[in-house]
Amino acid sequence: MFSSSSRTLLSSYLKLIAVGKRPCQSPAHCEYCLLPEFFFAFLCIVVTFWVGITTSTFAAVDKNGDAYKKGEALYKANCASCHKMNEKLVGPPSAGMHTRYSKEWLHKWIRNSQDMVKAGDPQAVAVFKENNGAIMTPFANLTDAEIDNIITYVEGESEAPAAAAAAPAGGAAPNAATAATGAGADKSTDEYKKGEALYKANCTSCHKMHEKLVGPASAGMHTRYSKEWLHKWIHNSQDLIKAGDPQAVAIFKEFNSAVMTPFTNLSDAEIDNIIAYVKAESEAPSATAPAGGVTAGSAAPSSINYLAIIFGVLAVILLVFLLVLSRITGRLSDSLREKMGKFIPIKTSSEKMWFSKKIMATLALLAVVLFGYHMTQGAINLGRQTNYAPDQPIKFSHKLHAGTQKIPCQYCHSGAAKGKSSVIPAPNLCMNCHKAIKKGPTYGETEIAKIYNAVGWDPEKMAYKENYQQKPIEWVRVHNLPDYVYFNHSQHVVAGGLQCQTCHGPVEEMDVLKQHSTLNMGWCVNCHRQTEVQFTNNNYYSTYEKMHEDLKSGKIKKVTVDDIGGTECMKCHY
Repeated sequence: MFSSSSRTLLSSYLKLIAVGKRPCQSPAHCEYCLLPEFFFAFLCIVVTFWVGITTSTFAAVDKNGDAYKKGEALYKANCASCHKMNEKLVGPPSAGMHTRYSKEWLHKWIRNSQDMVKAGDPQAVAVFKENNGAIMTPFANLTDAEIDNIITYVEGESEAPAAAAAAPAGGAAPNAATAATGAGADKSTDEYKKGEALYKANCTSCHKMHEKLVGPASAGMHTRYSKEWLHKWIHNSQDLIKAGDPQAVAIFKEFNSAVMTPFTNLSDAEIDNIIAYVKAESEAPSATAPAGGVTAGSAAPSSINYLAIIFGVLAVILLVFLLVLSRITGRLSDSLREKMGKFIPIKTSSEKMWFSKKIMATLALLAVVLFGYHMTQGAINLGRQTNYAPDQPIKFSHKLHAGTQKIPCQYCHSGAAKGKSSVIPAPNLCMNCHKAIKKGPTYGETEIAKIYNAVGWDPEKMAYKENYQQKPIEWVRVHNLPDYVYFNHSQHVVAGGLQCQTCHGPVEEMDVLKQHSTLNMGWCVNCHRQTEVQFTNNNYYSTYEKMHEDLKSGKIKKVTVDDIGGTECMKCHY
C-alpha cells in the first residue's frame, strides 16, 4: 500500500519515537525535517476549507436562527396575502426566488416593482406579464436587513422537502381526512383562483373562513343564504337592513351594529367567484395532524453540515500530528548538535519557568491591575443597566408594532408630548386593534389572549364579560432614573424636537425591548453640550432675543443646550 520511501520514512520515525535519537547522520536538513512545515501548510489549507464551508451561503439555513425567525414574521405580515411558498396565488410562488434572481434585484423589486417595470427591466416585465399585470404593493418601509431576513426565510422553506402523499409504512391506508381533502372542491378552476384573490383583497380585513372576526365566519355562507341575497348584501348591506330584511337585521344586531363596507364596485361575476371560493374552502376539511404531531410522509430537513464536520475533525487530527512532529524535530535537532559536539542549552522545566520570580511578579502586577479595573468599572456601572431586557408578562414586539406596522410611538405612549412621563398604555388601548386581531404572526393566540384575560373580553361573543374584575398587566420597568433626577419627556419631545430613538435607540428593530443608552450623568451632559437647539420657528425659545440676534448677524453659528443653561446642576437636581 505504501511506497518504499514512505515505508522507510515511517520506520525511521517509529524508531526515533522509541529510542529518541536521530535516524540520519547528515548535518544538512533533509526532507524528513520538513515534515512539520508540510503538515502545518496542509493544516492551514484544511482549516481554510472548514471555515469557508461552515460560513458558506450554500450551507443549510438554520431554522432556529434569528434571521429565519424574523424573516418568517415579516413574510407572514407582508407577503402571505399574495404569495404562497410552493403555489401560485395572486403572485408567483416564493420558493426558489433566491436562485432565480440576485439579492440586489430582489431588494429593488420588493421596494418598488413598478419602478423596475417602467424602466424596462426584462425580468421585472416578464414577472409582471406572467401574473396578468397584477401590481405588487411597494414595501419602501422595509430595511435591507429585513428584506435579507425574508430571503433567508424563503431559502429555508425552499430547502424543506414537500410532504409526500404516499401511504404510511406498513401499507396502512391514509386517514379519512387526507382522503377527503378537496372532495367536491375543485381548487384548480378559474372561478376559485379569481375568487381567492378577490376574497383576500376585499374580505380578509373583517372576515375569517372558520372564525368570527369583525364580521361572521365566511364558511358555509352559501348554505345559509341564497345567491341573490348574498349579491345584495355584499353590494350594500345597509340597503337590506333599512328595508327590514330579517336576515340582514339579525346579522347587524349580532355583530354590535358594525357597518359592513359596501362593495358596489364588484360585478355579479366577481361576487360569484368569491362565493365559489368560499364554497370550496367550506367543503375542504382542515388538515388533521397524526399522533405525535408529525405529518405522515414529511421529514424535517436536516440542518447538519456534514462536510464542515469532516473538515473540522481532519483539522484536529492534523493539529495533533503537527504537535507530535514538532516535538520529534526538536529531538532531532538536539541529537544533531550532540553528534557535532555543539553545546546543547539546558531547558528549564515548565514548573520552574512558571514559578520564577519574574513570572510571579508579572502575574501579581497583572492581577492588581485587573482587580483595580474591575472594581472601578463596577463602581461606575453601579445601578446602571445598559442592554437590560427583562422578560415581560406579555411577549410584546416593538419591532412588529412600531417597525412592521408603523404604529407611531405616541399612539401608545401619549404622555411623551404632554408631560413628565411617557406613560404605559392601558390594555383598553390595545383592544382598539385586538378586538379584530386575535392571532399574532409569532405566538398565535397565546399572547393576545393575555390581554383578553386582563380586560375580560370574550373573543367568541365579541363583547366584554359582565361584572368581570379586570386585572392589571404587571409590566417590568426597563428605563429607570434615580429619584433625585428630574426628567421631563415633553420638554425633550416638544420643545427639543427629539425623536424617541435619540435616547431609546432603534426601538422599531427590537423584538424584546432593552435599555439602549447608559442614561448616566456623563451621557446626559455630553448630549446637552453637543445637541443644537432648534431655534428656528420654535416659539419656546422666542425669549432668547440676544441669541436670535447673534445667530442672524453670524456672531454665533449655533446654540447648544449647554448655552441656555442645560448643564446647570439645578436643571435636573433640585
